[in-house]
Formats: sequence, C-alpha cells, structure tokens
Amino acid sequence: MTHLLATVLSEQGWTVMNDTYFDTLTIKSERPRPSLGSGAARAMVYLSEKDDDMVTLSLNETTTIEKLEELASLLCGKNMKLVTPP
Repeated sequence: MTHLLATVLSEQGWTVMNDTYFDTLTIKSERPRPSLGSGAARAMVYLSEKDDDMVTLSLNETTTIEKLEELASLLCGKNMKLVTPP
C-alpha cells in the first residue's frame, strides 16, 4: 500500500524523499501544501508536517484503499482513484 501511494503521489508532482520505505513516506512538493487537519485524521495515518513543503506520513494496518484515495485526494487537491495491481 505504501508503494502504491508513493507511485501515485510521484505521478502527481510530489517527490518521495526516502529511497526505501515500509510504512512511512516523506514527501515534498513545490506547490503550497494543503491543510492536512481533519482529512488526514479520517485517512487513519500519522502525519508529521516537517517543513512548509514536506510531510512525513505513516500508514498503519487499518489503512484501506479508500483511505489512501482520501489521503491522495487531500494531498493532490483533486479526486484521486487508486488502482491496485492485479
């Protein structure tokens, strides 16, 4: 799931800062970061807003595809649908 989110965010202009990951990503964007308050809480992830342009997020075992779509939509500022590999 973390790899899927990293791929989608990369395609949407975010830079994934860590080369390897299991459940945690640090991402950076040149665009202004959206407010991550209540949407992030509903997505059931841990978010750490490092700098104005960086976010560290950790998924947990309860994170679903629907929650990833909600998080990706929040970060990308548009409705995102994720497709899982077959």
